Amino acid sequence: MKRGAIQLSTTAIVSIILAFVFLGLVITFTRSIFTQGQGQLDKFWSTLNLNQKASPDNPVLFPQSVSVKKGKTADFGVRIYNTLANPLNNAKPKIDVCVDEAGNDVFDKISFITTPATIPSGGEQGFQGKIKASSDLSPGDYVCSIVITSDSKTVNDLPQGQLIVTVTV
Repeated sequence: MKRGAIQLSTTAIVSIILAFVFLGLVITFTRSIFTQGQGQLDKFWSTLNLNQKASPDNPVLFPQSVSVKKGKTADFGVRIYNTLANPLNNAKPKIDVCVDEAGNDVFDKISFITTPATIPSGGEQGFQGKIKASSDLSPGDYVCSIVITSDSKTVNDLPQGQLIVTVTV
């Protein structure tokens, strides 16, 4: 056997071993990132007391109340299950109407900030976002209705719900 052949074989073996070690490190790192991300998502839903997923029996889930300082935002989330035969494109929950304790409409001063998503028929989607209260709102309770929109139109076939937003100083 020639000396060059042995040298090439040793180099090839060392390179293969290093490649497997590097591949193992990459897989371990990637797995830890995804595990950590899943833990953060579970933590978010549990802080909102929404540990259960939306289902055909309960297609729209969200906390019944949220407290937010005026001019600030607070974490909020909505889970939606699409019971319709077609997918919901560009779907997202939205605050439709808000009234103060006197019944005056203030809906443009309280909003839910989130990104849209497509929800397939028979699929569930969680929406993480923020409830924002305008700085010119008075402290107090506001009753808001939450509707689901798809392609910027209200989806009347899915249930709507009411949310109590408590604005504090």
